[in-house]
Amino acid sequence: AVAAALQYSQPRVEDISNLEVAYAPPFASAMDVVNVVGNVADNVLAGRFTPVTADQFMDMWKNREKNNVFFIDARPAAAGRAVQEKHPDWHAIPLEEVAARVNEVPKDRPVAIICNTGLRAYDGLLVLARHGITDVVNSTGGLQAAIKMGLSV
Repeated sequence: AVAAALQYSQPRVEDISNLEVAYAPPFASAMDVVNVVGNVADNVLAGRFTPVTADQFMDMWKNREKNNVFFIDARPAAAGRAVQEKHPDWHAIPLEEVAARVNEVPKDRPVAIICNTGLRAYDGLLVLARHGITDVVNSTGGLQAAIKMGLSV
C-alpha cells in the first residue's frame, strides 16, 4: 500500500487518506492502515483531535493533583473498573457507555481519555465532542504503549 503513494513526488495528507489500495479480507481491513494514518494526520492538522503520547498521558496522571484533568478509561468495563477500584479519580467509562454517561464528564475541566491501543479512546473523544466536550486529549498507543515503556497506572 505504501508503494502506491510513491506516485506522488510529495504526497499530501489528503493523498494518503484517499489512496486506493487493494482490499483482501484475509490480510487487511476495508480501510488500510495507510489510509488510517492519513486520516489521523488530517484530524490532528485540522484540530479535531489532540494526541498525547503514552508517557505524556502518564505524566498527566502522576500530576493529577495539580492539573485538574478528568481521566477516562474507555476500555471494556472490567479492565477500567479494576483500575478505578484502586484510584477513584480514574473513571471507567467504556466506549459503549460514553454517550449514555456523558453527563458524568465535566465540561469545565480538561479531559484525558485512554484505552488499550488508542482506537476506542479516539472514538470516545468523537462522542464527547458531539456533546460539546472539546478540551480532550487522547493517548496514542494507549495503555499498551505505556506498558511497553515500563509505565503503569
